[in-house]
Amino acid sequence: PPGDAEMLYAFDRVFLPIAREFSPDLVLVSAGFDAAPGDPLGGCRVSPSGFYRITKQLMGLADGKVVLAQEGGYNVESNSESMAACTQALLGDDEPEGSQLLGFNVVDERDAQPAAVCHVSTVETARKHYAQWWECLRP
Repeated sequence: PPGDAEMLYAFDRVFLPIAREFSPDLVLVSAGFDAAPGDPLGGCRVSPSGFYRITKQLMGLADGKVVLAQEGGYNVESNSESMAACTQALLGDDEPEGSQLLGFNVVDERDAQPAAVCHVSTVETARKHYAQWWECLRP
C-alpha cells in the first residue's frame, strides 16, 4: 500500500506544481487522514511524519495561509496523531520523531526506499494527462 514515499512523490510531481501555477490566496485542507495507518477504508500507510511534511510543503503556498479542517477519518488514534503532526508543522515545531501509537513505528524496509515503481508509473501517467491543462506539468 502507498506510504510516505508514494504520497510525497505524487504531491511533488502533480499537486504542488499545479498549486503553484494556480497561485491560491488561501489553502483549505479537508483533513480526514484516511491515508493514515489503521484507517479501515484508506488502506494506506502515510505516517504522522508524512502528514507533517505535506503540511510544511503546503505552507509554501498562499504566503503560508493554510487552514486544516479536521473531518471524517475512521480511526480516532491515527486521526489524533496525524492532526497533531500537522499542527506541529503549522506552529513551526520540529517533525515528530515517532508515533505514540502501537503499530505506527513498525520498521519497513520500504520506508527508506524511493516510491514504489507501480505508484511512480501511475503518478507519471496522471501527470501526462493533466499536462493538457497545466503548463507546469509539460516537458
